[in-house]
Amino acid sequence: MVSGDYLSVILVIDDSIKDRELLAQMLIQAGYQVYAKSDGESGVSFCQNQQPDMVLVDMVMPGMNGIEVLRSLKTMHPTIKVILCTAAGSEVSVALAMREGAAGYVVKPYNQDKILMNIQRALGLM
Repeated sequence: MVSGDYLSVILVIDDSIKDRELLAQMLIQAGYQVYAKSDGESGVSFCQNQQPDMVLVDMVMPGMNGIEVLRSLKTMHPTIKVILCTAAGSEVSVALAMREGAAGYVVKPYNQDKILMNIQRALGLM
């Protein structure tokens, strides 16, 4: 689902407005078309009508957590690429996410180069 001059379409799901806006700004500057949702339920709902190329989802959120969002998205769109965003020290959660089909993970606080490298790798651009 690539439109216009954008590299790819990315959905950011994070309950923290600060983190959500930071990620969106980084990705827009890098040439991606970005949509943002504040919780897992609205992110999954968004994906019922559209299929972004990539989803970045926070691991810990009220309601649906990142693993639950990943499972729902993979059920709807088995080939969708999902990267989990997690705080440092969550190795057990990351291992579970990878077994569930995550394309990767990034650790907070965000490092723009690492995020973009993970996205490019997951999308097969490198």
